[in-house]
Amino acid sequence: MMKVVAYQDTEELGAALEHKVSNMVLIVAERTREGRDEFFLYSEAFLLGQADLHRLLELIENGAIIFHWRMHLRPNGTVRDHGAAYRIKQSRLPELYSRVERLV
Repeated sequence: MMKVVAYQDTEELGAALEHKVSNMVLIVAERTREGRDEFFLYSEAFLLGQADLHRLLELIENGAIIFHWRMHLRPNGTVRDHGAAYRIKQSRLPELYSRVERLV
């Protein structure tokens, strides 16, 4: 039996989607480390446009996007609350958008 532990109004969620990630550039890179230095080899770039609320809801329903409580207890017993977030794997991110254009 599934139990509801959090609720967010879809209109509020749609407004946040439009405000925060309506368009973005996704850059794919391989990372290597040599000692304390990091190096990046950029291989692809995509322009993602028109984030879509219906796609977002479908991705949430099928488990591709998860709701993440970002808080933990510090060693001294106090709580560190980073707020809540939605998480999606980079490979699934283009599915959120109506327009995907490969730049490189």
